[in-house]
Amino acid sequence: PNQTGFTTCLARKLIFSAAATKIEQNNLWVLPSGPIPPNPAELLNSSRVQMMWNQLLQEYDYVLIDSSPVLAVTDPTILSTQADAVIMVVRSEFTRIEAALQAREQLARADARLLGVILNQVKINSYNFYAY
Repeated sequence: PNQTGFTTCLARKLIFSAAATKIEQNNLWVLPSGPIPPNPAELLNSSRVQMMWNQLLQEYDYVLIDSSPVLAVTDPTILSTQADAVIMVVRSEFTRIEAALQAREQLARADARLLGVILNQVKINSYNFYAY
């Protein structure tokens, strides 16, 4: 299922065009993460990553990176330093406020440019929303 992707491209085992999958939507390509390498932080800090970002930015209008939770591993913090901007996603009634604040602080320490937060899985019926 996740045999090829970003990590296999970084390890120079596969070229990007062979690892990416075209989605039926117009102009949408997906590059899965690929298998977890034995040294993810080292791989993400390599010069190969910057070369890959440059290649992707030349070929595509936008490059979106979906990473693991900020507090779980170091990968998202490393990626945040390489991205133009970060949007943090928090899950309604699941993510603790303290954890969200801690994640925000960790991104700030990394000098990540936090654009905002997406609150997902909100139960609309449990809040007072107004209809127009």
